[in-house]
Amino acid sequence: MKTISTLRLAIASVLALGAMNANAAGADSATMTVTAEIVNSCVINVANMDFGQYDPVDNNSATGSDSSATADLTAACTLGSAPVVKLDSGTVLTTADNANRALLATSGAALTASATLGYGLYSGAGVLWNNTAGETIIADGTNHNKTIYGVIPKGQNRPTGNYSKAVQVEISF
Repeated sequence: MKTISTLRLAIASVLALGAMNANAAGADSATMTVTAEIVNSCVINVANMDFGQYDPVDNNSATGSDSSATADLTAACTLGSAPVVKLDSGTVLTTADNANRALLATSGAALTASATLGYGLYSGAGVLWNNTAGETIIADGTNHNKTIYGVIPKGQNRPTGNYSKAVQVEISF
């Protein structure tokens, strides 16, 4: 009997030590915070605008028609941003021919004469591009197109040559 009692005591001791070791290992928990920040961002692309040939003697004479062209602007902006597109004002003209900008002579007789050719940029039919407030773009993370309309008013008798002007297109968001 003493052997059985000793054996029972030994088994009880092993079980008790095992239970104590399980409690001694313990457990704990903590919270991990996962974060990210989405920043305002925009990507903008704009095509060149080419009026082609301007003929002040025939097609684009005072009794002819204005010359027109377009350029496509594409922008994608972060959802929730407030994007605005502005065009630099470039060389500003005060003329009677309804042009508020100037193409500058780059070659030919026009270059020698330091000639300019008036033109305007518009956001819609007859609406000059608002360079102060800018033009808004939808901000939903996808591409949105906006057309920039250009007009060279008729009746500008200028020397032959090429005329050009780089226009800075800026999107703020």
